[in-house]
Amino acid sequence: MAGTRGGRSHLARQGAISHPVTTRVTVLLDIFGFLSVLLRGLQMAFEALTVGGVIFLTGIARAVRDEALPRLLTRWLIWAALALAGTQICAVTVNSAILVGSTDMGLDELIGAGFWISGMLVVAGTVAVGTLVRTRLARIAAPTACAMILAGSVMASHSVARVEHRYVLVALTLAHHLASAAWIGGLPYLLLALRHSQDTRTAGAIVHRFSGMAMASVAVLAGAGAALALVYTGSISAITGTTYGAMLLSKVVLTVLLLVFGL
Repeated sequence: MAGTRGGRSHLARQGAISHPVTTRVTVLLDIFGFLSVLLRGLQMAFEALTVGGVIFLTGIARAVRDEALPRLLTRWLIWAALALAGTQICAVTVNSAILVGSTDMGLDELIGAGFWISGMLVVAGTVAVGTLVRTRLARIAAPTACAMILAGSVMASHSVARVEHRYVLVALTLAHHLASAAWIGGLPYLLLALRHSQDTRTAGAIVHRFSGMAMASVAVLAGAGAALALVYTGSISAITGTTYGAMLLSKVVLTVLLLVFGL
């Protein structure tokens, strides 16, 4: 009896000690989940602004002769690139902190992890955009840097984690990111260009070029998004009955609103 009481009291003490630890871990995981979603959303937004800005400057605004307008657009692009770099560094830091706090992983193991590699690709690309966009190397360096950003972003997506149809899903995800950046990420630069453009013919040429690119981007975005939704959800009921499906529906609504805005 004494041994039984002693064993119970030992378990009670152990539970009292482990309960606060479990609570702290649960709270930490909840905070991590919230920060991950928030940072991922910011990454996607700043990625679209950075890649879309490069596409607009190198492809749409080539005919602009006013030197003040490209300088204004590059200023916004540099700020977007800096914001993307800062957000990506925060995401890597948060992921590293949760892994170090919940496992025995060391720094050398963290550096070799997939999220580190993808994060550093994005950071390197944004640094290249911010430092070279106003130089003579911009026409070559900026698109190359955007390729690094997109590669790092796709590495952190669901498509890379899939076993079945991985390469097809990676290609669709890349097309989805590129099309959304060209269209949605390029819209702020279009508005800036139209607001500060003094030449009606130049403004008309910019709008004409952007409209053609936007229509192609919408077609690619819709096609890739539909294919990805079909693979990830698998059924119509999953679209209306799951959190991922609700997110897809919200993206469809936002896309329709943007199409109305474009019209």
